[in-house]
Amino acid sequence: MSAKSTSRRKRAPSRRKGRKKPPQRFTWLRARWQRWQKSRASAKTARRPARKTPPAPAAAAPRLSLDRKLDVTGILLALGGALTLLSLFSGEGGALSSAWAGLLRRLLGWGAFLFPLALLGVGLWLILREFERVPWPAPERVIGALLGFANLLVWFQFIVWPASSAAGFAVARAGHGGGYLGAAALELMRAALGGGGTFIVLSAWLLMALTLLLDRPVVTLFAWTSPLGRSLRRRWERYRPRGWLPPWKRKPPPRWRRNG
Repeated sequence: MSAKSTSRRKRAPSRRKGRKKPPQRFTWLRARWQRWQKSRASAKTARRPARKTPPAPAAAAPRLSLDRKLDVTGILLALGGALTLLSLFSGEGGALSSAWAGLLRRLLGWGAFLFPLALLGVGLWLILREFERVPWPAPERVIGALLGFANLLVWFQFIVWPASSAAGFAVARAGHGGGYLGAAALELMRAALGGGGTFIVLSAWLLMALTLLLDRPVVTLFAWTSPLGRSLRRRWERYRPRGWLPPWKRKPPPRWRRNG
């Protein structure tokens, strides 16, 4: 190899080291973009409103406690029941009490006297309570109580047993029997089932209402009949006359023959 080629190879790295970098393009555009972003950020901070401290909450008005609410509710219920009973039993009264008593009598008949008793009982129960929380009854018992009250209304009308539907509603208008509710229910059942079917349906209805109200099976509702029968039998054995026998245990009298 010649001396010229070796000298070119040695000079090549020195030329690469001394080569200048190319100038950056669009530097003015980048600078303007950065200045515009800074100005926009400063404008946003200037427009942002100053945070206001929330006003202090006003002092809440004192509310009634649960005990006071129960007391007030019990007093109102007891007062309503007592006034209703007074208006039902007294013939003379104000216009409002007389209208209220007449409405209850026409609507419920003899059951109008049970309604204020229920109000009075619930009111006294709330006043003379010994519990901190309200013991809400089970929905099954509430349904059983309503079914039992409706059944009593139909029984009241069944006892009267009017000859026709017009006579039944006339009895309800006078405030007797089961009122308009009992008369309407009895007429529907009597037209569909007759007298015997109505009695059977009312008895089954009463058993269902007692089962829901007492939360007991039907068999336990008649558990009191066996001890009652035993006690009646013991008393009869104690007080019956000596030598007395029931008719099915007596011997038939001897037959007398005629002398021919």
